[in-house]
Amino acid sequence: MTRCAAPALLLLLALVAHDAAAPQINGRADLVVAILFTLFLWAATLYTLLVQGGLTWTLTRWFAVPLGLPITAYHLGRHAARWRHDPHGGGALMAVLALHRRPEREPAVAERLQTWLAANPLKTAGLVANGLRYALHGERDLARDLLQAALTAEADRPSTLAATYAADWLCADAAARGAWDELIDLGARPIATSRGAAFLIAVARRLLGRGAPSPTDAGLRLAWWLAPRHSLTRPLLLRALAQPRVLHRSPAPPPPPPPPHEDPPLPQDPLPRALALHARVLLAAPLALRLQPARLGDACRAWDDLHRSGLIHQLTAERALHLGVSARAEAVQDAFFAEVAADLAAISERAALPLPQALAAADPAEPTPGAITERAIAQLRSRLLTELEAAIDALDACAARPALPALDAWREWERLRQLHHRAAALGGTALRQLVFPGLHRSACNFAVWLWNERKEHAIAAPIFRWLLAEAEHVGDEAAITLQRKNVGVKAS
Repeated sequence: MTRCAAPALLLLLALVAHDAAAPQINGRADLVVAILFTLFLWAATLYTLLVQGGLTWTLTRWFAVPLGLPITAYHLGRHAARWRHDPHGGGALMAVLALHRRPEREPAVAERLQTWLAANPLKTAGLVANGLRYALHGERDLARDLLQAALTAEADRPSTLAATYAADWLCADAAARGAWDELIDLGARPIATSRGAAFLIAVARRLLGRGAPSPTDAGLRLAWWLAPRHSLTRPLLLRALAQPRVLHRSPAPPPPPPPPHEDPPLPQDPLPRALALHARVLLAAPLALRLQPARLGDACRAWDDLHRSGLIHQLTAERALHLGVSARAEAVQDAFFAEVAADLAAISERAALPLPQALAAADPAEPTPGAITERAIAQLRSRLLTELEAAIDALDACAARPALPALDAWREWERLRQLHHRAAALGGTALRQLVFPGLHRSACNFAVWLWNERKEHAIAAPIFRWLLAEAEHVGDEAAITLQRKNVGVKAS
């Protein structure tokens, strides 16, 4: 009501001032003063109509963006009251949305957009603008990570329009990949979505039967009718309608046993048997090993048994004696088993399958690793720690580069976080506890630097929350206390 009344009041004042000043203009000075006063009131009225009255946002949303005018969208968008807390980020977001409407990508416009984004601290709108910019250039994985980070930055605050744009793109991307679980998880977040995203979430709930009762036929048709682009989404509607509706969620039946795999018979002799099992896991696809982890466990167990039997030691000693190099027998045997352990570690890393898990799948009664498997575990752990230490050092170096763009700083953190996620999956809680003190020191200093020096609150706040969750997992009480304070202070 106030926004509508203010322009009318200023317009009325301008007209009254103009009428009142007209009969009293006796000289040139009075005329100039009257003209300036009238122009000032008219300018104030125009500003109120554009900004406070919402006309700027209307022109941006319904004129500049649909017509594909990124420069106009930026300058109009950053003056819209909707983006008053992040004018440059909001303007850049509008410019990216306008770029998505253009059939041709102009490098000059993209460079100017990048300059706008780099000139100011990244907030949620800036993160979303960067994510959509990367999606525009086909870098969908990086775009997905940035938009997820934008939603994480909004976790402790009411949902904003920028978060809605991020959620809409993530919903469309998940539907294009057939990742219906991700769609349902996005729908569970307290974020407002567009009608198109709401339809995709309803389709996912109907297809998977999660969140029972799943949507009715009438509800699906209504959501489809309200969503845009009916011709593109009609196949999804028909697919969802063909899926029977779930009224209540029954316990999931146990998964069927994997189909028997016809492998050639294995040799009975220990060495040929170990070599055959080793060749089988070397040639197997990573997904096949994850579905049947006992295959890798059988190979590890075969090499452990062979090492324990001393057969390799005997064969090596005999061969060395025959060649007259008996002194090198131990070194040759050690090099052989080191190569076997390196192979097992590489297979485990490639398949994202921890070796203890593979051993337990092969023989639940005897999951203890032998000497060769222990050696492979140690090699893999050393490799993971080396990668993590290099990423931590790169994160420490960011604070020494005050001119480092915020997006590059975020990439260094994201690279470290993904390496840690992979290392934790392969090394388990023991590795997480081992690496946490150094990781916590560097990441916390990095987040504090981002918050205090760079004012990049949208990037720093999710790092504090991640550190708190990791500290609680490893049981570091001092880190828990510190990060609870940081999260409480930063979220306020």
